[in-house]
Amino acid sequence: LRTPMNAILGFAQLLQRDKRTPLSSSQQEKLGYVLQGGEHLLRLIDDILDLSRIEAGRIMMSPEPVGVNEVLVEVQQTLEPLATRAGIALHVASAPHELSRIKADRTRFKQILINFGSNAIKYGRPGGRVEIRAQRHADRLQLSVKDDGMGIPLEKQDKIFQPFQRAGQETGPIEGTGIGLSITKRLAELMGGSVGFRSQP
Repeated sequence: LRTPMNAILGFAQLLQRDKRTPLSSSQQEKLGYVLQGGEHLLRLIDDILDLSRIEAGRIMMSPEPVGVNEVLVEVQQTLEPLATRAGIALHVASAPHELSRIKADRTRFKQILINFGSNAIKYGRPGGRVEIRAQRHADRLQLSVKDDGMGIPLEKQDKIFQPFQRAGQETGPIEGTGIGLSITKRLAELMGGSVGFRSQP
């Protein structure tokens, strides 16, 4: 699935950068749509492959001691450009010292936080705010992602962690596959964690 998609994207990028026989502005605009659609499709392929690996029990986890605050810094650096483009203030608070190291798969832990954070930004509102906070909850570390966006309709809330559910945004202008939260939930559970949410439309 990825190989032909990467070929499409690669040759489209070569066309876009061709200085010897440059495309017209109209062709460049159309090529931009090809690249945008291709990148969206590649993300969808990655999500579906992740989900199928999880469901088949073939996803590998590598638990190790992880510095929570180091990961939070990386998450902030990844999400900051997205937040800036959306006109949203992003605030990331450090974990308390006694919980600044946990045992987790570092890559998957970061993937979970980026997924929740990018959703908060994507469904936020211009001039809004997204907060990522780490705090103690009983004897565990709780990471929360809070936004002041549109919220999730009450009748859609019980389906939010099911694959291909987008809480009423299936035909809206916001890009998405409806797989991310399902993957996030399963990854957290594979690491001995859990996910949940509270939302008010």
